[in-house]
Amino acid sequence: MRFRLMVAIPVILTALSVASAVFVMQLGLNVIASYPYPFTALLQREVSREIRLWLPVVGLLSALAGILLAMGITRPIRHLIARTQKLAGRQRAPRARITAPDEIGLLQETFTQAVLSMDRYVQDSYILDNLPEAVMTLDGRGRLLALNSVAEHSLGVMAEAAEGRAYEELFPEGVENAQFRRLIRDALGGKRGYAEELGLLTAEKRWLMVEAVVTPLPDEGERWRVLVIWKDLAEAQRIRERIRQADQLASLGSLVAGLAHEVRNPLGAVRGLVELLADEREPERRALYLSKLKQTADRINTLMAELLEFAHPTTKGPEPRDINALVREALATARMARGDAAADVRERLAPDLPQVAVDGDRLVQAFVNLLTNAFEAASPGASVEVATALAPDHGGPQGSELLVTVHNTGSFIPPEIRRQIFVPFFTTKPQGTGLGLPIAYQIIQAHAGTIEVESSPADGTTFRVRLPLSGAPAAAAEMPPGSMAHG
Repeated sequence: MRFRLMVAIPVILTALSVASAVFVMQLGLNVIASYPYPFTALLQREVSREIRLWLPVVGLLSALAGILLAMGITRPIRHLIARTQKLAGRQRAPRARITAPDEIGLLQETFTQAVLSMDRYVQDSYILDNLPEAVMTLDGRGRLLALNSVAEHSLGVMAEAAEGRAYEELFPEGVENAQFRRLIRDALGGKRGYAEELGLLTAEKRWLMVEAVVTPLPDEGERWRVLVIWKDLAEAQRIRERIRQADQLASLGSLVAGLAHEVRNPLGAVRGLVELLADEREPERRALYLSKLKQTADRINTLMAELLEFAHPTTKGPEPRDINALVREALATARMARGDAAADVRERLAPDLPQVAVDGDRLVQAFVNLLTNAFEAASPGASVEVATALAPDHGGPQGSELLVTVHNTGSFIPPEIRRQIFVPFFTTKPQGTGLGLPIAYQIIQAHAGTIEVESSPADGTTFRVRLPLSGAPAAAAEMPPGSMAHG
């Protein structure tokens, strides 16, 4: 097209100029012919000579003017073609510089604005379609404006088919969609919303578990458009489930390995004692071996009882109990079991504490295990202190939790061991089963409580048990932290 214009316009202008010159020459010659003869021939010759002299000049100037005119027309068109080609290829083209001041320049400016708008639309659409999250936009009346490809796949609808539909149609009324619909209603009123995890039931009966952000965007007048972004948590849930299963397998491996170790050692002792009994004839030594056998059997029996309690804890209904009375009962039991080996104990039990609904027997067992651990860890001459008090919940008011503290001096638990003390069968004691503290942890967890450990060489070791006053024993407790990480 450019070549045709560059040729046609100069040719047409040159032809018009030459034709005009010939016409003027003929008109002049006709006028001259009306004069008397001597002057007529002379003038005709002079005029013809001048015209023949200037005719090539006029033709050349006309051709140059045509070329310039053609260039002025084709240059803006060439820019428009280039930008159109770049737009078709999804390349972001630089803004064209407007050079023509006339209608063609106006056409170029208008087309440039249209190209820029289309360019932005194409780029935005490309970005939205490649986002990993689902994106949905609604107008001020809650009607669908757009969906990206992820949202189409998530909802099971195409954007073209769903455009203009109200969000109530896409997410029907029901308890499943109540929270999500409320977030959209709030956003239509100008309030931003966020939900870490909520369920959605689409019009196509698809159940989704998503994390959603609903953002209002200013629209005309007092209305708000709504931008909804959500992320499907199905894959994250599958990953969490696989991790949970792996943790359970690791926990099972840890339990089996610990149980095999704890049972194999006393069984080895039993076998050795039986062999000694078979060869021993002296009554006193046979009695000693039989006593050792009984002690070993008792140890295995204790291990099995603790293991059964850990695997299938017995539970009773919660009853209002005095926490100080439970602590005193546990203290008496632990002292009786230790006998003369029990360390010096100091009690600091706060008076007038409110009763708490707990399973008293299980809570006493947890306190006995903590106190026994403190007695065994305390060095000679060290002391054990037991205290109760009201304490604030984390971020709650004063007195929303009961705090039970067991502190012993003269012992220090290194950090690398402290991280494992609630792991089943982990113990640093020659005769320990490694189940006392895990059982205590399990019982406290079942009462919606927490247990913390602090230890330093200067101050000794402190176990802090927090029990919510509103708490009640749960049907089952989680495994202690770390029990699934050591197999």
